[in-house]
Amino acid sequence: MAKRKEENFSSPKNAKRPRQEELEDFDKDGDEDECKGTTLTAAEVGIIESIHLKNFMCHSMLGPFKFGSNVNFVVGNNGSGKSAVLTALIVGLGGRAVATNRGSSLKGFVKDGQNSADISITLRNRGDDAFKASVYGNSILIQQHISIDGSRSYKLKSATGSVVSTRKEELIAILDHFNIQVDNPVSVLTQEMSKQFLQSKNEGDKYKFFMKATQLEQMKEDYSYIMETKERTKEQIHQGEERLTELKRQCVEKEERFQSIAGLSTMKTNLESLKHEMAWAVVNEIEKQLNAIRDNIKIGEDRAARLDRKMEEQQVRLNEAEQKYKDIQDKLEKISEETNARAPECMALKADVVAKKRAYNEAEVLYNRSLNEYKALKKDDEQLCKRIEELKKSTDQSLEPERLERQKKISWLKERVKAFQNQENSVNQEIEQFQQAIEKDKEEHGKIKREELDVKHALSYNQRQLKELKDSKTDRLKRFGPNVPALLEAIDDAYRQGHFTYKPVGPLGACIHLRDPELALAIESCLKGLLQAYCCHNHADERVLQALMKRFYLPGTSRPPIIVSEFRNEIYDVRHRTKENSPGHSGGACSVN
Repeated sequence: MAKRKEENFSSPKNAKRPRQEELEDFDKDGDEDECKGTTLTAAEVGIIESIHLKNFMCHSMLGPFKFGSNVNFVVGNNGSGKSAVLTALIVGLGGRAVATNRGSSLKGFVKDGQNSADISITLRNRGDDAFKASVYGNSILIQQHISIDGSRSYKLKSATGSVVSTRKEELIAILDHFNIQVDNPVSVLTQEMSKQFLQSKNEGDKYKFFMKATQLEQMKEDYSYIMETKERTKEQIHQGEERLTELKRQCVEKEERFQSIAGLSTMKTNLESLKHEMAWAVVNEIEKQLNAIRDNIKIGEDRAARLDRKMEEQQVRLNEAEQKYKDIQDKLEKISEETNARAPECMALKADVVAKKRAYNEAEVLYNRSLNEYKALKKDDEQLCKRIEELKKSTDQSLEPERLERQKKISWLKERVKAFQNQENSVNQEIEQFQQAIEKDKEEHGKIKREELDVKHALSYNQRQLKELKDSKTDRLKRFGPNVPALLEAIDDAYRQGHFTYKPVGPLGACIHLRDPELALAIESCLKGLLQAYCCHNHADERVLQALMKRFYLPGTSRPPIIVSEFRNEIYDVRHRTKENSPGHSGGACSVN
């Protein structure tokens, strides 16, 4: 059974509160004709003339259609979108999604599968009560764009189609001017609200509905807010009066103090003259600073010129350094070749380094022992010197022979000390030579270590290559890379799952079978990297294959190339390209699967 809905779209001002001047005219005259005249004048503004929907709820494209001048009925089957028209009016005129009882968010009004929805509503704007008639003209076009994320934007256009504003505040001002209330059930009575009103048996609910429809509830809240604001204002006025009294008292005190100041004009004159003097003093100081800055600028320019000359000299040196760097690179290449030839000599040098280290340690022990003996002898010498001084003071002429003997002993000890010093100097020289030899051996040892590391890397690379070659003997696909068998299994799995339009072909080298194995090297030289390439039907299959290759080939490593060409169930005939009479080429060299 068809569901019917009756809405007065032509005059949404039925729920408007009457203006005060209209009530006064009706009360004074009681003239029904005059009241009708007022109603006809008011009907020239705020009337919905047309609506246009795009991708809104169930409507892909509705309208634009114009409403009649009288009562309009929207008739249709269940689910045909009658309520969607009323919902579009509420949302298009700035109403919230909750007010429609059709959802909690605007994104629910966008048609499934679309990214946005558009609502266009035209309001009449004629007569004396027109809203900015000079700007909008005889009609106002309200366009609203709703995105899939629930956001919306407005465009308010004039009768000529020019955009006047994109702010919601302008739309609210228009609705307030026309007294259009989309959230008032008397103005727009939705299906759910009418059911709730008809099925409700509670007088309290009906009273709430009456309060909301007549906006008495909103007026009550506004009145309470006004009274609270009034009380706060009174309190602020009282505080302001008290503050004003205090300020008046302070003002009287300031005036008395001002009057008590004598000679203020003279002080002002002196102040002005001092200001002038200060200004000229500042000017003189600034001129001095400017002169200093000019001198600095001149010095900076001279420095810049010198720097330019130095830059040219440095450029010449840089070119020479680059040439030397190239020469050093060439020498390094020669040295690396010589290093490989001197590996046995390196081992001998290592043994020599160990022997020299051992000799160095022994020399160091000898040096430490000699140093300790020298320190002990030096200490003995100091003690003997002290003893000699003491003996010089206490001895007399009778001890002269003993003194001479001691002097001889002292001379002998000094000669021995000198000999030890000479020995110490020679030991130090030997230690310095040993240290230089050790440093040189360390450098050679580090160089040999680096060469050994390079040899190990080369050996590791050759071992991997050897392993890959051994694996390729047992598995033909591994000749094209160790990851190729696993990649082909992944391609088979993806093809079974429907990720490819056609299963990619590759590597191409695995599809080539030679009739004469001796031609393998010639074909490899001709095809080169194409032997590892894969063929795909289209670019979508290429992207899927690229994603699979990322699993098996690390970033930075080379991947097999991919050729995109449409697959055809045809055999390419290349017989016309072969030379039948060429000697030694009587048949095809290879076959391709």
